[in-house]
Amino acid sequence: DLWACEQLVALNLAFNRVSDLGALAGLGRLEVVNLIHNRVESLEPLAGLGALRVLKVSHNRVESLGPLRGLGVLEELWVHHNRVADAGELAALGGAAHLKHLWFSPNPCSRRRVGARAFRLGMLQRVPSLERLDTELVTELEREESRTFIPEKVAPPKAPADAGPGRRAARAGAEAGPGVGAGTFPEDPERQRAARWRW
Repeated sequence: DLWACEQLVALNLAFNRVSDLGALAGLGRLEVVNLIHNRVESLEPLAGLGALRVLKVSHNRVESLGPLRGLGVLEELWVHHNRVADAGELAALGGAAHLKHLWFSPNPCSRRRVGARAFRLGMLQRVPSLERLDTELVTELEREESRTFIPEKVAPPKAPADAGPGRRAARAGAEAGPGVGAGTFPEDPERQRAARWRW
């Protein structure tokens, strides 16, 4: 039981079978929490831990990052190998002005309709303070490109299930119109794919 540990500043529960974080909700002095390789599904009990600087919750079953929205002093976050399927969840990190290291990939939404380069540019737009994203340092070139990177807000429509290859190709051409259509960076296929990812 952690109810009597109000002065606790660091907690390591890695490689266990923890699924419920309710016992952490009252530990307002916590600065470092390691929960990697557990069975955590919800981060809701961490929402009030305003002193939290380091949170390692990779290899769990987390689907939402919403509870992290108010953690303004967060500096390091490991959330890779979880079940975050909606890229919109990353908006919760927009207010983390001190976040320097984010390890997010792989997650379901980082594998869909977007390449690694596009994901990095989009994340740098959301969290300009990042110095390391996943396992790689942020470069000055990436930081500069992120300032002009403008992905579309809506994912491209799917072709009807009964549409053959010919019809799908025709539909794609019609939707694109003259030129390259919605690609923000026409000379780079990777960037075109980035522009189609919904943030």
